[in-house]
Amino acid sequence: MHVASSVWRSVADLLTEPLAYAVVVLGATGTVLLSRAMRRGRVDSVVGVLSVVEVVVPGLVGLVLLGDRVRSGWAALLVVGWALTLAGTVLLARPGTRAASPA
Repeated sequence: MHVASSVWRSVADLLTEPLAYAVVVLGATGTVLLSRAMRRGRVDSVVGVLSVVEVVVPGLVGLVLLGDRVRSGWAALLVVGWALTLAGTVLLARPGTRAASPA
């Protein structure tokens, strides 16, 4: 989506902007889905997966769609970091996994 104008002179200008509707609809959808996931699952798993997804997905979008680049020599570290992050998220989100209880 592209912003039609970066200057909104009135509320009417904002109401004609499709991106404003997308932000409201996607924000509400995300809130509903998060609360539903927290009711059905464990909070630690849900928040762990959410924390990873909200960092990794925008990073991938930046690299794939927006032309962002990885610093020279750091691509291997990026791949290793993403692989470890994905592995940890999968382990955390598995059904029946219990978090270590504090001693």
